[in-house]
Amino acid sequence: MLDIITIGSATRDVFLENVPFTIEKSKKSPTGYFASLPLGSKIEIKKMLFETGGGGTNTAVTFSRLGLNTATVAAVGDDPGGKEIVARLKKEGINTNFITINKGSLTGYSVILLTPKGQRTILVHRGASGLMNDEIIPWKKLRAKWLYISSLGGNVELLKKLVNYARRNEIKIAVNPGALELKAGFRKLRPILNKAEILLLNREEAAGLSGQRLENLPAILNFFKAKFEPITIITDGARDAFVIDSPHTYRTRPLDVKIVNTTGAGDAFGSAFTAGIILKNDIGYALRLAIFNSTSVITAMGAKKGLLAKRPTAAELNKVKVTIK
Repeated sequence: MLDIITIGSATRDVFLENVPFTIEKSKKSPTGYFASLPLGSKIEIKKMLFETGGGGTNTAVTFSRLGLNTATVAAVGDDPGGKEIVARLKKEGINTNFITINKGSLTGYSVILLTPKGQRTILVHRGASGLMNDEIIPWKKLRAKWLYISSLGGNVELLKKLVNYARRNEIKIAVNPGALELKAGFRKLRPILNKAEILLLNREEAAGLSGQRLENLPAILNFFKAKFEPITIITDGARDAFVIDSPHTYRTRPLDVKIVNTTGAGDAFGSAFTAGIILKNDIGYALRLAIFNSTSVITAMGAKKGLLAKRPTAAELNKVKVTIK
């Protein structure tokens, strides 16, 4: 039996490096900043890189590299990008039998615009990944110990069906909902997400889902402690990461490294945390593993290149400090 099946997007990514953005603070931005470029200008880009991405494939690579028997459910187009994604997954030892080749759509495509400091803005064409529906799920073959569900292109009904299916078949669930699913709001999502074992969000997503102000972190944490049953992870970029396992809250922060690119850090964190729970059922271990993987991925270009190639030693993991309240 498979250890885990990831379900989510698969994209062809192009990274444009050292884009000369002007960074400006703004209360109108969900992240607190806007990145602007002069309208009507032709801007030279000296370096670019083609890679593969998407939550479904990024997380699958982490699971496979950490020794778990992994498969991916995703949709790609019948084009060079789709072929490259499938080839890359096979190279990583991931079962690709559940990949749907959609001849009527292009493979999802992301353009990642990077500042010299590794910050990024992503332009997304969801393509085939935006067509996630019941038909691409191999329901009769969906047998694994765990499901890891990331973006489903806004298909909340599919998320509900997957979660209920997993519950009926005694499959454990980790959910990292995409922005389009989160638009459904707290009332609709809470009964679905509360059936999962692990819920993964970043601070902006957590603020939006809870209805709390972004800057009021204690209120956000208390909301999830009171309203949600799963182990809930809330990451905050280069700042602290929190794990809520009521009544306890775990806190840690990334290791100090040179940041090359932050794309894929959330996928790296969430998948490694879930892998740690699968491997040892220990939140402290899982959190340290997640920090190691997410810190590692931001030291290399692309969402996969910097992912851990093997499990860190106990001595290495102990470099990550974790506090519990």
